[in-house]
Amino acid sequence: MARDIVAWTFPAGSYVMDIRSVTLVDNTALALTLSVTDALTQFLLLNIKAVNCDDVARVITVTKYAEAAKTNNVKTLFTISRNAGATFNWPNSTMAEVGTIPLGLKPELLVSPAVIVVNFAAGGASTGAIDADGLVFEYLRMNRTQ
Repeated sequence: MARDIVAWTFPAGSYVMDIRSVTLVDNTALALTLSVTDALTQFLLLNIKAVNCDDVARVITVTKYAEAAKTNNVKTLFTISRNAGATFNWPNSTMAEVGTIPLGLKPELLVSPAVIVVNFAAGGASTGAIDADGLVFEYLRMNRTQ
Protein backbone atom coordinates (compact mmCIF):
# COMPACT_ATOMS: atom_id res chain seq x y z
CA MET A 1 0.00 0.00 0.00
CA ALA A 2 1.45 3.38 -1.02
CA ARG A 3 1.50 6.26 1.46
CA ASP A 4 1.46 9.94 0.65
CA ILE A 5 4.11 11.81 2.59
CA VAL A 6 4.23 15.55 3.04
CA ALA A 7 7.26 17.11 4.69
CA TRP A 8 8.14 20.73 5.39
CA THR A 9 11.78 21.35 6.09
CA PHE A 10 12.52 24.36 8.25
CA PRO A 11 15.50 26.28 6.86
CA ALA A 12 18.01 26.01 9.70
CA GLY A 13 15.49 27.11 12.29
CA SER A 14 12.81 26.09 14.71
CA TYR A 15 9.09 26.75 14.51
CA VAL A 16 7.63 29.03 17.21
CA MET A 17 3.97 29.72 17.99
CA ASP A 18 3.98 32.71 20.36
CA ILE A 19 0.50 32.99 21.91
CA ARG A 20 -0.33 36.23 23.73
CA SER A 21 -3.25 37.34 25.84
CA VAL A 22 -5.03 40.52 24.72
CA THR A 23 -6.69 42.73 27.35
CA LEU A 24 -8.66 45.59 25.83
CA VAL A 25 -9.83 48.36 28.18
CA ASP A 26 -12.60 50.95 27.73
CA ASN A 27 -11.53 53.53 25.11
CA THR A 28 -7.79 52.78 25.55
CA ALA A 29 -5.24 51.75 22.91
CA LEU A 30 -3.05 48.67 23.38
CA ALA A 31 0.32 47.96 21.72
CA LEU A 32 1.96 44.51 21.87
CA THR A 33 5.42 43.80 20.43
CA LEU A 34 7.50 41.01 18.99
CA SER A 35 11.20 41.90 19.25
CA VAL A 36 14.36 40.32 17.90
CA THR A 37 16.89 41.16 20.61
CA ASP A 38 19.69 38.69 19.91
CA ALA A 39 22.11 39.87 17.20
CA LEU A 40 22.74 36.24 16.18
CA THR A 41 19.06 35.42 15.68
CA GLN A 42 16.57 36.28 12.98
CA PHE A 43 12.86 35.52 12.69
CA LEU A 44 10.96 34.63 9.55
CA LEU A 45 7.44 35.81 10.39
CA LEU A 46 4.86 33.47 8.86
CA ASN A 47 1.53 34.47 10.39
CA ILE A 48 -0.13 36.92 12.75
CA LYS A 49 -3.60 36.34 14.19
CA ALA A 50 -5.20 39.30 15.95
CA VAL A 51 -8.63 39.26 17.62
CA ASN A 52 -10.70 42.29 18.54
CA CYS A 53 -12.22 40.79 21.68
CA ASP A 54 -13.93 44.07 22.68
CA ASP A 55 -17.60 44.92 22.12
CA VAL A 56 -16.83 47.87 19.78
CA ALA A 57 -15.02 48.08 16.45
CA ARG A 58 -11.27 48.76 16.70
CA VAL A 59 -8.61 49.49 14.12
CA ILE A 60 -5.73 46.99 14.25
CA THR A 61 -2.40 48.08 12.78
CA VAL A 62 0.74 45.95 12.46
CA THR A 63 3.96 47.89 11.87
CA LYS A 64 7.58 46.82 11.38
CA TYR A 65 10.19 49.10 12.96
CA ALA A 66 13.94 48.96 12.39
CA GLU A 67 14.80 49.30 16.07
CA ALA A 68 13.47 48.99 19.64
CA ALA A 69 12.92 52.76 19.98
CA LYS A 70 10.27 52.43 17.25
CA THR A 71 11.27 55.67 15.50
CA ASN A 72 12.14 54.18 12.09
CA ASN A 73 8.93 52.80 10.56
CA VAL A 74 10.08 50.32 7.91
CA LYS A 75 6.58 49.43 6.74
CA THR A 76 3.02 48.80 7.81
CA LEU A 77 2.03 45.19 7.22
CA PHE A 78 -1.67 45.96 7.58
CA THR A 79 -4.24 48.35 9.00
CA ILE A 80 -7.82 47.15 9.23
CA SER A 81 -10.97 47.88 11.21
CA ARG A 82 -12.46 44.82 12.85
CA ASN A 83 -15.92 44.63 14.35
CA ALA A 84 -16.47 43.34 17.87
CA GLY A 85 -15.21 39.78 18.21
CA ALA A 86 -13.73 39.66 14.70
CA THR A 87 -10.37 38.09 13.79
CA PHE A 88 -7.76 39.07 11.23
CA ASN A 89 -4.93 36.90 9.94
CA TRP A 90 -1.83 38.14 8.12
CA PRO A 91 -0.94 37.31 5.40
CA ASN A 92 -4.44 37.09 4.02
CA SER A 93 -7.09 39.02 2.20
CA THR A 94 -8.93 41.87 3.90
CA MET A 95 -11.91 39.53 4.04
CA ALA A 96 -10.04 37.16 6.38
CA GLU A 97 -11.91 35.50 9.19
CA VAL A 98 -11.25 32.34 11.16
CA GLY A 99 -10.80 29.40 8.82
CA THR A 100 -10.07 31.25 5.59
CA ILE A 101 -7.20 30.18 3.37
CA PRO A 102 -4.28 32.61 2.92
CA LEU A 103 -3.76 34.13 -0.51
CA GLY A 104 -0.13 33.06 -0.34
CA LEU A 105 2.75 32.77 2.05
CA LYS A 106 4.46 36.15 2.33
CA PRO A 107 7.01 35.75 5.13
CA GLU A 108 8.61 38.84 6.65
CA LEU A 109 12.27 38.69 7.72
CA LEU A 110 13.09 40.28 11.10
CA VAL A 111 16.73 40.84 12.01
CA SER A 112 17.90 42.34 15.31
CA PRO A 113 16.97 44.94 16.47
CA ALA A 114 13.72 44.83 14.42
CA VAL A 115 10.36 45.08 16.19
CA ILE A 116 6.82 44.21 15.11
CA VAL A 117 4.13 46.25 16.89
CA VAL A 118 0.48 45.21 16.90
CA ASN A 119 -1.63 48.20 17.89
CA PHE A 120 -5.28 48.00 18.87
CA ALA A 121 -6.59 51.58 18.60
CA ALA A 122 -9.01 52.95 21.20
CA GLY A 123 -12.48 52.08 19.95
CA GLY A 124 -14.62 54.36 22.07
CA ALA A 125 -16.73 53.57 25.11
CA SER A 126 -16.85 49.82 25.74
CA THR A 127 -16.90 47.18 28.45
CA GLY A 128 -13.43 45.94 27.49
CA ALA A 129 -12.49 42.28 27.22
CA ILE A 130 -9.76 39.66 27.57
CA ASP A 131 -8.85 36.96 25.03
CA ALA A 132 -6.25 34.43 26.24
CA ASP A 133 -5.04 33.80 22.69
CA GLY A 134 -6.07 37.08 21.07
CA LEU A 135 -2.66 37.58 19.44
CA VAL A 136 -0.60 34.80 17.88
CA PHE A 137 2.74 35.16 16.10
CA GLU A 138 4.00 32.18 14.09
CA TYR A 139 7.61 32.36 12.98
CA LEU A 140 10.80 30.46 12.36
CA ARG A 141 13.63 31.31 14.76
CA MET A 142 16.90 30.97 12.88
CA ASN A 143 20.54 31.45 13.76
CA ARG A 144 22.52 33.81 11.59
CA THR A 145 26.20 34.38 11.15
CA GLN A 146 27.92 37.76 11.36
